[in-house]
Amino acid sequence: MFLLVGDSITEWNPIEDKHVLKYGFAGYTTGKLLSKLEEQNFSEILSTILMVGINDLNFGENFENSIVKYSGIVKRLKTVSKDLYCMSLLPTKKICLNKKVKEFNREIRIIARKNEVNYVGIYDLFLKDGLLREDYSLDFVHLNEKGYDILNEELEKIFNKKLGSVEDGI
Repeated sequence: MFLLVGDSITEWNPIEDKHVLKYGFAGYTTGKLLSKLEEQNFSEILSTILMVGINDLNFGENFENSIVKYSGIVKRLKTVSKDLYCMSLLPTKKICLNKKVKEFNREIRIIARKNEVNYVGIYDLFLKDGLLREDYSLDFVHLNEKGYDILNEELEKIFNKKLGSVEDGI
């Protein structure tokens, strides 16, 4: 089983796969998600894919506190998942916010390395002229169908890699 954890990008993802459980909540910050995860008990999770943090930046949450909470989420998810993937945040249609997104993504990469988990950088796949591609988005941050197709292609790469290695071990 694959667990997708995050905010509205996760909640609204139209992915349909019998191996996928979505645990995403629109408007959630790292702090809200960390609190919610502490209440949850997951079982039989092969891999977890985490994408959260854009709401922290958009809502003006303290950057350092958000990084600490993101790190807490990673530590919590490592207790329930054999394999964790930290996905970069996506660009937005706001230049000033994208500067913060790039900085947050650098911190995600550092957290992933320190915790010996995977980092998946997908920021550039959604970028055109320094902004979230118009043809991939509904508004300044959310994806449309075409944007989700790109995101889900990246997720499928992870799923196929993990499912292949599980089947090879049988």
